[in-house]
Amino acid sequence: MLATMPGPRKRDRGGSQATAALLLLLCGAFAASALVAVVRHELALRVLFAEWFVPIEAALAAGVLADAAALMLLLARWRAPPPVWRPRLPLRAAGYLLLGASVAYLVCLQPYRSLVAHVTFGLAAGLAGVAALGGEALLRRLPPRLVSVADLVLFLACLGAVAGELTLRAIASRSSSPLFARSSDTMLDFMARYRLRPEQATPGFPVNSQGHVDVEFGAREPGVPRAATIGDSFSTSVVPHRYHFTTVAERNLGRGEVCNLGIAGMGLNEYLYLLREEALPLRPDVVVVDLFIGNDLIDNLSGNVTPGWIEPWLDRDRLLLLVVPRRLWVSRDQQGGMRPVGTRPGQADVEEVDFGRLYPWLADPAREIPTFTPERFVIVERHRAQSACRPDAPPDWARVHELLLEMRDTAAAHSTPFAVMLIPDEFQVEDDVWAQVTAGGEGGELDRDLPQRVLGEWLAAHDIPCLDLLPALRAVVPMADGQRHVYHLRDTHFNARGNQVAGEELAAFLRRWWR
Repeated sequence: MLATMPGPRKRDRGGSQATAALLLLLCGAFAASALVAVVRHELALRVLFAEWFVPIEAALAAGVLADAAALMLLLARWRAPPPVWRPRLPLRAAGYLLLGASVAYLVCLQPYRSLVAHVTFGLAAGLAGVAALGGEALLRRLPPRLVSVADLVLFLACLGAVAGELTLRAIASRSSSPLFARSSDTMLDFMARYRLRPEQATPGFPVNSQGHVDVEFGAREPGVPRAATIGDSFSTSVVPHRYHFTTVAERNLGRGEVCNLGIAGMGLNEYLYLLREEALPLRPDVVVVDLFIGNDLIDNLSGNVTPGWIEPWLDRDRLLLLVVPRRLWVSRDQQGGMRPVGTRPGQADVEEVDFGRLYPWLADPAREIPTFTPERFVIVERHRAQSACRPDAPPDWARVHELLLEMRDTAAAHSTPFAVMLIPDEFQVEDDVWAQVTAGGEGGELDRDLPQRVLGEWLAAHDIPCLDLLPALRAVVPMADGQRHVYHLRDTHFNARGNQVAGEELAAFLRRWWR
């Protein structure tokens, strides 16, 4: 099916050959560009694909060779008289490959990432050469009626998918119903996808009405100090809220509140939004942004506000053909009744929770359950170190500085001090992790403390108060096994010990605003 459908007429042969040649040329070029992208972004893709990285890289290389071989064979036999066989790739077959790659991406490779989409369609482009070389021979072994039926079904599937989505978008453009709601703002859509909901609260992990792991943020009380911290998964945390660094800071300060605002997966671009829309309305005495020396310096710095033309077709949270049925199904399930006003499902009274029984690893890091396999953990940490600590290939400091300045100026417009807390990555704290990151001679060009040094100097020059947690975490006395155990096992987030240190440091840092 992917190679050809039975016999075009003789007078169409020249046009078919020209179409096939053009398609093979385009497919080969796209597969080659995907292979180049894989080589250029090897570290990031090894994290995403893990053990599948090498097979994917090999498949792309094979696809490029197959496209080139099919094109060269077609050109060599262009004017040869029948019955000489030539590679063939009808336009319809290319459409089927496109549909197959789209379905695979929507089912298996969410959320949308342009680099992953590039690789996915590069693999499909490589299959075009394989289909052109061997597809016709395969089809001849199958019953003609089966081939015709499959061809018709695939054609109708392609046509129905495109027509259905276009129809729903046309309806959505004229409808005010939430059933067809589509945000044109990628950042807000991304935040909504990862923001927690109150019904997701569990014992020890409250979720307030704004989707943050904290109690409700009430009106500002006169004479009661208030700080607001903004972060990512360090805010949503792997420890109960009682053990989180914001709660530890509140206890150490003795009065006032530290509001914990955070959504997992966010970065500086989203921190700016949270500062403007959610932190400043709380009227805090100070706003502290928790800047993680990891993905905060690597991902999501572009200010990606409007999606590209391809993203709405490959993000299953944007594709109305998938979104509308899902909303209808959820709406049907929710018609069984309303929750009583004032209830907070899953949010048990924390005073009654036996945390030692529920989470035995809180007191004993030896009982922690790892998040990553040893191999995957090293890949993640090595990628972050290579992205943040190389003097010859530094992070996009200009964009980082631009966003931090905009946050400072936004807070200043509300007469609110702005500060930054630097959260180190685990490879900067645990010596054995640093040894794994630099094993094999890959650490020679790495400067372990470069991010803190660059950011510390820049923040000081721009009068932005900075709390660097790295010295305090390194000062933690190692346990019997020689490790400090301030991060959850192979997870890269603070455990209870790490949160305790961070909370004590944050409390000391906030005292200047605690009047």
